[in-house]
Amino acid sequence: MTGFLKFVLSLLLCGIALTPTWVYLVFKYYLSPEGFWEKLITLGLGISFLGTIQLVLLIVFVAAICRLWTNEDQDEKKKLSKPRP
Repeated sequence: MTGFLKFVLSLLLCGIALTPTWVYLVFKYYLSPEGFWEKLITLGLGISFLGTIQLVLLIVFVAAICRLWTNEDQDEKKKLSKPRP
């Protein structure tokens, strides 16, 4: 896999991992809470519901990026370690 393709795939995975944040920001923009309690409830719902999804997606994103960028090195090591006839 080429470096450019890995870069594009990394950006795509980052966009997917940040989706809950974008949903929260759009939701807060359209809801436009005015008072203290409205802002507090919006923040609480955002942290409790979308924050947990964001945390899980962050862990999956880091694992996928590590696998994506280190997989090629492992494949080359396997090719080099095979005995030659």
